Order: sequence, then C-alpha cells, then structure tokens
Amino acid sequence: MDKREKGQTITIKINGKDRPFKEAHSEDADTKKKTEYNKRLDKDEYVTRYETAAAEESLEESFDWILPELTDEPKVAEKKIADETIKNKNKGWSGAANRKTSQGIFTSIFFSVFLAILLGVSFGLILLKSVITDNSAEEIEEPIPAADEVKPAAGTASANVPPISAFIVQEGVYSTSEAAEKAKSAVEQKGAPAHIVNMNEQFFVYLSVADSMENAKEIGSGLKSNGINVFAKPLDFGGKQLSGLQETERKLLESAPALYEILARAASEASLTNSISRETAESLNKQGEVIFQIEEAALKNNNLKKLRDRLVNAIERANAIQKSTELEKVKELQNELLSFLAAYQSL
Repeated sequence: MDKREKGQTITIKINGKDRPFKEAHSEDADTKKKTEYNKRLDKDEYVTRYETAAAEESLEESFDWILPELTDEPKVAEKKIADETIKNKNKGWSGAANRKTSQGIFTSIFFSVFLAILLGVSFGLILLKSVITDNSAEEIEEPIPAADEVKPAAGTASANVPPISAFIVQEGVYSTSEAAEKAKSAVEQKGAPAHIVNMNEQFFVYLSVADSMENAKEIGSGLKSNGINVFAKPLDFGGKQLSGLQETERKLLESAPALYEILARAASEASLTNSISRETAESLNKQGEVIFQIEEAALKNNNLKKLRDRLVNAIERANAIQKSTELEKVKELQNELLSFLAAYQSL
C-alpha cells in the first residue's frame, strides 16, 4: 500500500456531492501535542517563576545580598590586602613594642636625672645652711643682759648651815599630809596660827615659836584655853654642809641664826604682851640691815631665796606690830617664822 503524501486530500461523496476531506489528524495531533507541551511548559515556567519570585521575595525580606563579580582579580586583590593587613599588623605590634621600649628607657633616664638633681640640690642647701649659720654665729654677738637679769655662776664657797635652837608649840605629828592638813584647818578655825613642817617623812603641825622653853609653855597655855591640845618642846634645825655657794649666800647663812633669835624674842613678847620692847626693836633693826643689803638677784639657791624672803617678811611684820597691836599681825609674824624654820630645814 502506497503511502500518501502529506497534504493530500480524500474526496468523499455524500448525497452525490463530493466532499473533500483533508487528513489533518497528524498535523492536528502534532499541533495538539505542541499546544499541550507549551501549556505544560508555560505551567512549569509559571510555577518555576512563582517559586523563584517567592524565594527572591523571602530573601529580599531577610538579607540584602551583594554578589561580587566572580573574576580572578578580586581574589588577587583580596590576597594582597590580606598580606598587607598582616604586614601592617605585625609592623604595628613591633612599632608598639619599640615605642614601649623607648618609653621605658626614657623614663629610667628621666628618673635618674631627677634624683641626681634632687640630691645635688639637697646637699647644696645643707652646705649653704651650715655656712650661713657659721657666718651668723661669727657676726652676731650675744646681747648683754641687763643688770637685774644677770644670773650668777655657781660659787666656790662652802659653809656649814649653823644650827638653830628653837622652842616650838606643837599641836601634833601625823603620818600623812591629809591628816596634817585636817588638823591645821581645825586649829585655824579656833583663831590660832598653824604651819605644817615635813621632817623624816612625818608631818608636824606647829602653832608658835618662842625664844625660851618657859615662854613656849606660857604661849601653849593660852592656846589650851581656846580648846586646842598643844605641848611645847625644843627643836634643832640646820647643821648641814653646803658647797658651791656665792659669797652673798654664805653671808646670809651666817647671819640668819642671830636674826632669827631676835625675831623669836619679838614674837614671844607680841604673843604674851601684844607689844615689842624698845630694846628688842632696836636690835631687830640693827641686825635686819645685814639681810636688806643682800639682794635676792645675787642668790642662786632657791631655798636660800625663800629663806631671805621669810626673814624680810618677818621683820616687816614685827615693825607693823610696833605701830599696831592687832592680834592678826601677831599671827602673821608667827607664820613667817614657822615658814622660815621649814625653809631652813630643807637646805
């Protein structure tokens, strides 16, 4: 059976009429196949495009990608940049190390120079100060003190402290200063003079002095009438050896016992008769001139200064009694003489 050529038609008669029929099933089938293929292609392309668009949209929402051009030159540049970065990094570390080393050396040099300068300035100031001090010591002369400020140097004289025989009206003796002070206050409240003398770690409460034992007892009798328990006794003060004295101090010690004897007689007369006899007053003035000639500034020993002050005050009290026979002045005279005996004992 011969094959028909493509495009040939078949003539069919229907109802006596020729009806040409073109065989196109093959072409129609091909066209149909193509149409279906294209549809599938379009459909696949649409699905692919839709998925691609969805993927691109998702990526656009998440990240912004910048894709470099895939060429060989960036790799080379990147390598060069990396190499330069590493070189610069290494260079930076080495530079910093070099800078630290140089800074450390500079700091050490700076501190060394600073310490050297400081030591040099310190030694220079010390030397300058010593030079100025020496020059000042040579140039400045010590001021000459006034006459009343002159302190006598230690003397070379020696003297025995002459013993003084005293007759004392005593209230009592106590082992503590507190008990003695309490007894003294009680006596003074009754109108009698009182003085505490510390001897041999004991505290004696003395009320009056007298020029004899008889006068001491008579004075004690008058105190007993005021309700004070007393007794009379003789006592010796002094008898020590002193050295390193000035001539004026030695003269004071030699004249003190005779002056005290006259003052004790004046105190006895004033306590018993409220007056001082003319004879006693004349002797007192004559002997007192020796004490007044000894200036206090010429005395170095503090105890001797107190000794002189007590004698001077006693003379003044005795002179006051000659003008007025007040009982208070008699008490003051007795207190000054008791203070004199205490100072004389402490020499």
